Amino acid sequence: METKRDFERTFAECEEVTEYYANGRGAIMRLEHMLLRLAAPLV
Repeated sequence: METKRDFERTFAECEEVTEYYANGRGAIMRLEHMLLRLAAPLV
């Protein structure tokens, strides 16, 4: 039951992935996300 509540709480904070987010992001934002994805396993 805790998992369901956590899912519902997280889902309420989510944002829809739009065409702009998928393709229109600037180079700095793409670089930032790339670095975060590389660092995430180290955390």
